[in-house]
Parts: sequence; structure tokens; C-alpha cells
Amino acid sequence: MTEILSLRTGERAELECYQPGATSMPAERLDALWELVVRPREPWFSHGEQECFTRGLRGRLTAVGTDRFYSAWIAGRPVAHATLSTAAGWPQVGAVGYVITEPAFRGRGLCPRLMQRMMADFRAGGGQCALLCTGNPVAHAIYVRAGFRDYNGHVMRYLAAPADALAFERDYFAKHGPAVVRAGHWGDTARIAWLYALPGDWFIKDYGEALYDHPAIILGRCGSILPAMMLNVEERRGGLWVLETGDGRLVGAARLTLGDAVAQLKAPMLDFLVVPAYRDQTADLLRVAVDAAGASGAEVVRACLASCDCEKAEIVQGLAFRLEATLAGQFAAGDDRFDLNTYVLDL
Repeated sequence: MTEILSLRTGERAELECYQPGATSMPAERLDALWELVVRPREPWFSHGEQECFTRGLRGRLTAVGTDRFYSAWIAGRPVAHATLSTAAGWPQVGAVGYVITEPAFRGRGLCPRLMQRMMADFRAGGGQCALLCTGNPVAHAIYVRAGFRDYNGHVMRYLAAPADALAFERDYFAKHGPAVVRAGHWGDTARIAWLYALPGDWFIKDYGEALYDHPAIILGRCGSILPAMMLNVEERRGGLWVLETGDGRLVGAARLTLGDAVAQLKAPMLDFLVVPAYRDQTADLLRVAVDAAGASGAEVVRACLASCDCEKAEIVQGLAFRLEATLAGQFAAGDDRFDLNTYVLDL
């Protein structure tokens, strides 16, 4: 799917949309696109994001995800790029990332044209909400022109029908029938991004990933969260499970993390995040994680909670976790100080 762009400089560029499994791209062009995104002059994203981009571009995620790679080409070389990712079969929520323009080609309107085409395709395919993250003022202005608005910290959100954003969010995360527990996968990038970007009522969203919810702490991640969690599963012998409703909404997640695979193999750390409407199913989610820990040979499971997260503490205590240690004043968020409480479950 290509179109010819007439740029403000009088140049012509080719805009190409590549979707693995649905469209094709010659191997040499794939290699050139990979070089543009992954090897700029300075590293600009994490190992997990690089792995996610590489797998998606090479068509290794089509069973679980739908990735569309939008690129602009001038004189046979890629000079700008952006990616839109959704879960396979669930196009409602998307994640935008890997937005880059070669320095020599900036200021020519390439990125706005890519974003315009991308979001038009997103809406046409049934997309309702898309997220991205930026702390760059120039990029921020481009995303605003594309319809994104500030959401939470550096996270921006696009809504296909923005008239009543609050009502849309309330409805999306409201009770929509029972959820089921399943293993997380690489196709969950966009929906996990929204789950963890969602303003909530627990200070700790994920202790291992340093994700917190407090007015004094700026949220600076969204699309990188799921890749980090999946590498924890694949490279560090961890685990990830999600709560998914029948209509494809991710309303909770739980994961096991090993501090290291040598001395702490017998004591993984458990963390979890569940939206309020589905807190009654949190125990079901955590039991799956605890059972997996026991099956892997763990002797105890630890949970690190902030002292202000009383409901989270009640949930783990309901599963027979016991308070083992407290580090006073461990967390500093603006003028607030919270203790770090470590709970332990013997297996």
C-alpha cells in the first residue's frame, strides 16, 4: 500500500505501509528500514523495544499482533518511519512507536503525513484509542496536530471519538462480564500500555519496572512496558498473565520476576495491577502466578507493596502472604513518604 507525497520543498516521497502477513516488502527494503529505526546515531530505545520492533518487522508476531510499519522513502532510501501496533483480532486499542526522521530530512512534513495516514487507517479499521509517549516538545506538537492529547505524564492519547473522553474510559474499564486468565504475549503491547498508563488508586503499579502513580511522579513509559515484561518471561524465567474480558479488554495483569537466576531462583517477586471493576477476580489471577512459581521450584513468593496501598495488601494477605519486613520511608514522591512492605508466601 503506497502513495506518492508532494512535500513542501517540492520533492516527492513514497509513503509505504507494510503489514507483515498481509502485504509484502522486498528483503533489502526491510533491511534498510530496520537500519533506519534501530541504528540511529545514538541509541534511543530499550532492548525490549528493539526486540519487539525486530520481531514485528520480520513477521514473527503475526499470530498475536497486527503491526503496520509506515515509512517515507526518497531516492530509494527510507527517511522517516512510524509503527502502529494492535492485538490480532482486537483493533480497538493501538500503540504508536518507533517514530523517527533522519535529521537531514526533518522539517519537510514527512512525520505529519505518516501520522495522518496512520490514524486514518486506524479509524477505518475500527480503532478507538491509541497511545504514545514523548517528552520531546517538537514531537509533541506533531502528535497534537495528529489528534493526540496529553493523558498522563508523557503519555499522550488519541481517541477516534473524543467528545466525551472520560465517559469512554469509564465504559471501557467497567464491568463487561467475567474475565479469564491467560498467559501474556507480545500482541498485548497496546492494551498493557493503556492498563499501566491509566490513572489509578494504587501507588505501586509495578515495583520491578518502577511504575508508580502519584502527582509528583511523571509517567514516562507506555509502549515499552510489555516488551520489558516479555523479556522478563523469556530471558529471566519470569512469568506474565493477564485478565481478559470476552470482548478483548485487558483489565488486569500479574507477573513474576526473578532478581537473578542464580541466588534468587527460589524466591520470585510477584506484582499485579487490576482495574477496580475487576478486583474481585484478582485472587484468581494471582493463584495462577503462585501455582506457576511453585511448579518452577520456588520455595517462597515475595510481594513488595507501598504502605499506602492498603487494598493491595489486603489482597495478598487474603492469599496467606505474611508481612515479613518494612523499610521505613523507602518511597519519596514530592512531599509524601511511604514505607516499603515486603510480604512473603511460603510454598
